[in-house]
Amino acid sequence: MVTATSVADTTKFATATITINPPPLAISTTTLPDGMVGTPYSQDIQATGGVAPFTWVVGAGTLLPHNLNLDNSTTSTVTISGTPDTQQTAVQFTIQVTDSANQSATQSYTVTIKNPPTLTIATSSVPPGTINVAYPSFSFLAAGGTSPFTWSETGALPSGLNFASNGTLSGTPTVTGSFPITVTVKDSGVQTSTKTFTIVVYAASTVLSGRYVFQFQGFNASGAFAAVGSFNADGFGTISDAVLDRNSVGGPPTSNLALTGTYSFDANNLGTMTLSGPQGIATFRFTLTANAPNGISAGGKIIEFDNIKSGTGFIAAQNTTGFSMSTITGEYVFNLAGSTMSLGRAAAVGRLTANGSGGVFSSGVMDMNQAGVVPAKATFTGTYTVSAAATNGRGTATLNITLGGTAVTLNFTFYLQKIIQNQVVLVILSNDPVSGTQQLLSGSMEPQILGSSLTGSLMMVTTGLTSTGLPDVSAGVVTITSSGNYSLTADENSGGTITSINNVAGTYILDPNGRVTLTSTGGNRVLYLSRSNTGYLVGTDGNVSTGTVFTWAAPFSLHGTLSVSTGAPVAANQENDFGKLTFSGTNSGIVTGTVNVGSATTFQPNTSVMGTYTTPDSNGRGTLSFTSGPHTGTSVFYLAGRSQLVLLDSISTGDMAPVVFSGACIHFVGSPKGGIFCQ
Repeated sequence: MVTATSVADTTKFATATITINPPPLAISTTTLPDGMVGTPYSQDIQATGGVAPFTWVVGAGTLLPHNLNLDNSTTSTVTISGTPDTQQTAVQFTIQVTDSANQSATQSYTVTIKNPPTLTIATSSVPPGTINVAYPSFSFLAAGGTSPFTWSETGALPSGLNFASNGTLSGTPTVTGSFPITVTVKDSGVQTSTKTFTIVVYAASTVLSGRYVFQFQGFNASGAFAAVGSFNADGFGTISDAVLDRNSVGGPPTSNLALTGTYSFDANNLGTMTLSGPQGIATFRFTLTANAPNGISAGGKIIEFDNIKSGTGFIAAQNTTGFSMSTITGEYVFNLAGSTMSLGRAAAVGRLTANGSGGVFSSGVMDMNQAGVVPAKATFTGTYTVSAAATNGRGTATLNITLGGTAVTLNFTFYLQKIIQNQVVLVILSNDPVSGTQQLLSGSMEPQILGSSLTGSLMMVTTGLTSTGLPDVSAGVVTITSSGNYSLTADENSGGTITSINNVAGTYILDPNGRVTLTSTGGNRVLYLSRSNTGYLVGTDGNVSTGTVFTWAAPFSLHGTLSVSTGAPVAANQENDFGKLTFSGTNSGIVTGTVNVGSATTFQPNTSVMGTYTTPDSNGRGTLSFTSGPHTGTSVFYLAGRSQLVLLDSISTGDMAPVVFSGACIHFVGSPKGGIFCQ
């Protein structure tokens, strides 16, 4: 009430009453999320208006979901909290708030409490171990359920290994053999899941010993991926002084990652290697090729790398005496392949001159095909360096080049591998982030003999990528018919479309630096010779076909056991295989063997195959039909000499992910009648 009195006459006054109403009270939170059994629930409800303090209650005649409570609160916010322990559907309740002015507001809610997803053990297998070598870091994984999880194990753990309640397997096995165990996981609720595994512990093997370089090319979820590196194997399952460089279309590149690790083998020389470091763990499967005379493997084939969709690579012994800049000297050719930022294919071939300890590249020429855009015969210069203290042969290089009118600087990491006539071979990876002007490229660089020529016949093998993202593979024979002229006989599978090329004529121009242009109606290509009849090529087409040529010469024979493998994939749907095939000894007969098959979804180790093959014709061409195993149907092969072949798998219409195998005899022996043959 307000009273007003006259100043002039204080006997006169007036009285008025003013009413002040509080702001209207309302609940602004209109919905609440559902909950899950075993998972803590905490949700705020907000009021607006009104006058503090507030009183909150669950509406008369309604109940919250089981084991949930309305917290005490005198503010404009209240919390419903607790851990639901019962599945309930569409629980309806109301929440009421009252303020100090006796205003009230009510809001209705509907909440469902769901059961958690079914608990399962997501781990599919456990890595093998090696006796007296620390077991690789490994933890079992659960899917579904409600954390935290408790793990347990029953069975016969190998002596020296321990199983922790958090699902970690660790220790150092002290016995060899196969050990079945049963693993159980329990969640914080009532769910459990059980699964059986077998832990294999192998005997120590000295077959992998010394320093090795490795290279991998493939595809991950973002597109093309590549890695190079080096490691030292002690011959007993331990990796030390390892280093890894990697790059991908999804980026960014990572360089000089220091790692340690372990490795082991089964009875078929199929190995598993795990490299660990602060950045994580890299694991790959590999198989060894023939041993050197001292019993130590010269290398092998990588057929699986982490969770990469598809890929392949190699391991090769390094010659540590060549770890200096002085061995990078003289003439070289290089072969690089990979991807553009837009997932098109990219490739480059070329040559250069290195001046050894000076660290300078000169007389560089490169032909690069970027998804069909081909700056031909681009010249470049560059520099390179290898640390004098490097124990792994790692170095870096920079090329300065103009491509399509744009000056570009290309940066690479490389590892020195082996010595050929006082010159070292380099394994190469681009380390620029992939962009509109920088491609993902990986490959090798090897010594070149200037003055090389083309004579007689050559095997030519190429792999490309169609505009629809399907592999395009071919194999055939190039015959030099006269100076500057050739003919081509080949087979091609381009994304399931089969083409036979019979004696197609073409012309060539050979430059003094070993660069060759091949022109024909069957496609134009650029070839750089490393020596006579041997080199690397790139097509000038949109498929960006890359490949090799090498000497093709009689006598032809197909006998004994050959090591066979696929090359680097150009698409994620290609298989990546390595294995051994044994041919019966007649030019038309039976083939048997085992292959390790890696694909985008599975890995099939030591898979048996069987088939028949025909007598090769005058071009060394024959057909092979697998009757069992992962590759059924008809394939074509070309013999390049004594028990050396190229296998185009397959030539069946509709096969949209063809691959090319190369194969060579594992072991030649002398014949009592003179000569040698493949055993």
